[in-house]
Amino acid sequence: MGLRRAELLLILLLGASRSEAAASGSLPLPGLVPQPRTVRLLGGETALSPAWQILITPGAEADSLAATMLLHDVRTQRGWVWRLRNADTADHPSNAIRLVRIPPGAGRDTFDKDADYSIDVLPGGILLQSRTDVGGYYALQTLRQLLRITPKSSLPRLHVADSPALLWRGVSDDISRGQLSTLDDFRATIQALGYYKINLYCIYIEDAFRFRADESIGRGRARLTPCELSAIVAEGRRNHVTVVPIFQVMGHQERLLANPSTRRYAEAQPRWAWVARSCDAIADVACSGSNVIVPGIPILLPLSSLAGAVLRAMANRLYAESAEPWSFSPVDPSALRFVQSLVHEIGQASKGPWLHIGGDEAVDIGSGTSRAEATRVGIGRVQGRYLQAQAQYVKASLHRRALCYSDLLLRGAGAAAELDTSLIVVDWHYDPADSFASVDTIRAMGFDNILTSCGLWNWRTFYPNYGRAFPNTANAAYAAKHGGLLGTVVASWGDGGAESLRGNNLPGYAYLAACTWQTDAPPESSFCTAFATSWWGPNGKPLGETIRLVGWQRFGELGWAGRLYYRPLDIRTRRPAWLAQMRRVEHDMSECEDRFDQAKRSGVPDDYLLACLRHACRRYAFVAGREITLSRIADETRTPSAGSKTAADLRGLTIEARALEAEYSVLWNLRNRPEGLDVPLARMHSQVTVLDSLALRFADRH
Repeated sequence: MGLRRAELLLILLLGASRSEAAASGSLPLPGLVPQPRTVRLLGGETALSPAWQILITPGAEADSLAATMLLHDVRTQRGWVWRLRNADTADHPSNAIRLVRIPPGAGRDTFDKDADYSIDVLPGGILLQSRTDVGGYYALQTLRQLLRITPKSSLPRLHVADSPALLWRGVSDDISRGQLSTLDDFRATIQALGYYKINLYCIYIEDAFRFRADESIGRGRARLTPCELSAIVAEGRRNHVTVVPIFQVMGHQERLLANPSTRRYAEAQPRWAWVARSCDAIADVACSGSNVIVPGIPILLPLSSLAGAVLRAMANRLYAESAEPWSFSPVDPSALRFVQSLVHEIGQASKGPWLHIGGDEAVDIGSGTSRAEATRVGIGRVQGRYLQAQAQYVKASLHRRALCYSDLLLRGAGAAAELDTSLIVVDWHYDPADSFASVDTIRAMGFDNILTSCGLWNWRTFYPNYGRAFPNTANAAYAAKHGGLLGTVVASWGDGGAESLRGNNLPGYAYLAACTWQTDAPPESSFCTAFATSWWGPNGKPLGETIRLVGWQRFGELGWAGRLYYRPLDIRTRRPAWLAQMRRVEHDMSECEDRFDQAKRSGVPDDYLLACLRHACRRYAFVAGREITLSRIADETRTPSAGSKTAADLRGLTIEARALEAEYSVLWNLRNRPEGLDVPLARMHSQVTVLDSLALRFADRH
């Protein structure tokens, strides 16, 4: 088969156009995420069959893991059982995929970065080359996608040479305020990140960790054990994903500091703080079974555990009367040591190069224990000194580099003078229009190690607002690439109970991957199609438009869909413009349902991602129908005979709301620990309660 015919085959399969290929100088492969840097056709096709095998270098365990993923794909998608075996460099059988390492120092023109790789689909087989394990892993991920998007039993012969635009391509995942994945889900998440060549996974912890220093921290909530965190880090290492814990050493610790046993370390303290602390200190001794030496009296005063409990209760009563805690005290030496003990435990369970110490939005510093010092030297310097002490501890005791958020540098006057410029600064901005000009300000302060961070816009809602998240991500990656920064991280936050199921995040993560790997950010619409194809195969292509219809809904002043879902359920006539928008939402969700049915008929598996997407679609359809129905009821109740029909309509909405509640509960429990589910379920159930009440009212009227 000649070049023209092979090129035509690839274009027809993958949806590319000749004009696009000519304009870019490299043939695009629209079903791949991220797009390879260079693709060149070699002419002809290479037939695949069940008799193929994968050859790896003896002892290359990293290749063996990634090759096993490819074997699994081929078995589940094509029903073929390929063999995996060791082979030396002289062994070149046909019908084989060979993984070859370029010797150190060789091939520098092609493999100048650790992540670089090449793929050659040749007449006798497929050759994957790289200089490092990570490059080999990425070559296999690209081949997995190439096989997934190609339905035929052959591949066009081609050459791929690929390299990332940014060194670090990351995700930040909030596990502390709602959903906390099962260990299996953490593994699945890390493997999905590796599939899209994301190499940084930051886990935001707060009190969601079982600390030996104080077992009561986070009790009653979902928590990671040290062994589980170690297992997550190990899974990351196998998939070339660096796992970095985020533990807030200053602010954002309202839940941890609300715990009676830790309240003493808070910035906000009761008026009689010295009394509370004295009671706490004596109670500690009493509960340990020791005696107290009374000053000035040459005797030991024995204290019972009962006395200790009474003293503890007195201290807790005083703490409870103080302002709500938010930050650790930056001037209390005992608070510094306590936080360092927590950091040490997290560090011991998560071996790696970095540890993120937070430092953002410590809004109450200067209002409590640090008021006098903040008045003397300034709040910025107080915060800077404290954060530097924590960063130095991470460096000296855990032998790692600390990351911190940019807030302190941008908003805390004088803080920069207190901080070591070796800190890695995470500069976060979630406004889609933000250009990350603050990077220049941070650099002017002497900090050269910078990551930009964008937002997934999945907080306080049931599905991410990708209409805001995608441009934010593109701008963050652009600033990092053109500023020569370390990389970019997209943040998933759980404000409001983390109602958006984590399965909904993957399109946003994959878009981050595309923006940080490729030279230019891909267009949003074509990316959604590419993502759907890369995940579900060519039959899943229509689901790309479904992601667009669900993720790009806009509701003006409401901001995000969570506010729409939980609007007050009042029976009143809606504005015509609002009703028109609700009808458009109904129409959009009807189109989505048609695409779901089409995907099911074509054999697309109903996996977790698809189930979460379909649930979000049903939520939008419910909301639109609810708004239209309540408005119609308001118009109809002007007639005396409206009662019976109105009650039936309201009962129909109640049934639908109950079904969504039940479906959401199932989806949560499939991948998460049960703790935390009560928060979004209580909000959802409030819909049922109000609709039930309205239905009864109209039934009684009839």
